[in-house]
Amino acid sequence: MVNKNIIIESCVENVAEAIFAEQEGAHQLEVCGDLEHDGLTPNDDILLDIINTVRIPCTVMIRSRTGDFYYSQAELARMLADIQRIKAYRLDGF
Repeated sequence: MVNKNIIIESCVENVAEAIFAEQEGAHQLEVCGDLEHDGLTPNDDILLDIINTVRIPCTVMIRSRTGDFYYSQAELARMLADIQRIKAYRLDGF
C-alpha cells in the first residue's frame, strides 16, 4: 500500500540531476552545492537554471561552509545576505 502522505525530496546539485529527480517522481527538490561535503549554498547560476527548468517545488540550502554548525557573526551575516539575495527567485523555501 502506498502512503500518499509521503513527500519525496531529492537533493540536487545541477540541472541534469534536477530533471532526473523530477522524471523519477520526486515531489520537490533541495538545491545544494557541494553535496560531497554535506551541502552548501549553491551558486546563483545553477540555482536559477534549475528553478527555471523543473516544474516541482524547489528549496535551497543555506550553508556558508563545510564543518560544524557553529557559525561566527560574519558567517551568519553572509548566510542572511544569501537569503536576502535569493528571496527574489521563485523558490518554495530555504
